[in-house]
Amino acid sequence: MSRNNKDKMSNLIIIRRIWDHLSNRKKKQFIFVISSMLLSGIAELFSLASVFPLLSVIIDPYILWDIPLVKKIAIFSGIDNPSSLILPATILFILSIVTASFIRLSSLWLNGKFAASIGTGFSYQVFKKNLFQPYSVHILRNTSKIISSATSQIDLTVIAINLILQMLTGIIVALALLVAMLFTSKLATTYLIGIFGLAYILFIVFIKKNLL
Repeated sequence: MSRNNKDKMSNLIIIRRIWDHLSNRKKKQFIFVISSMLLSGIAELFSLASVFPLLSVIIDPYILWDIPLVKKIAIFSGIDNPSSLILPATILFILSIVTASFIRLSSLWLNGKFAASIGTGFSYQVFKKNLFQPYSVHILRNTSKIISSATSQIDLTVIAINLILQMLTGIIVALALLVAMLFTSKLATTYLIGIFGLAYILFIVFIKKNLL
C-alpha cells in the first residue's frame, strides 16, 4: 500500500473515531448542520435561477408575459403592462441574492460553532480524565505538559473539523450550481467542466513538480 493510501486510511480512521466519540446530541446537531448546507445549496440554486427572469424582462418583457402563471400573478398584483415586470423581477433577484448570502453565512457560522462545541466537549473529557487520575499518577508525570499537548491537539482537531465542514458546504453549493447550469445549457456546462477540470489537473501537476 502506498504512502498516500495509508494517509487516507489513517484520516478515515481518525474521522471514524471522532464520530464514535460524539454524543447522540452532537450527532443530531451534525445532521442539522448538514441540513443547513443543503438549504444553502438550494438557496444558491434559486439565486441563480432568479437571474433568468430579470434577463428575460430586460431583453423582451413579452417572454415572461406570455407565461400564463406569470401573467395571472402580474394582473392580480395590478401590473397590466409587460414593461412593468422589470421592477418585480429586480426585487426578486435582489431578495434571492440577499437570502442566499444570509443562508450561506449562517451555514458557515453553524459550521464554526459546531466544530468549536466538539472541541469544548473533548477538552472537558480530557481535563476530567486527567483530573481524576490517582495521586500516584500525577506524581510520576508532568500533568501540565500533558494538558498543554492535549489542548494543542484539540485545537488542531477543531480547525480540521471546521475545514471539512466548509469543504462539504462548498461541494454541496457547487453541485447545486452545476445542476442549475445543466438545466440551462448542457453543452456550455460540459465545456466549462472540461476547461476547469483540465486547469485543475495542470495546476496539481505543476504544484507536485515544484514540491518534489
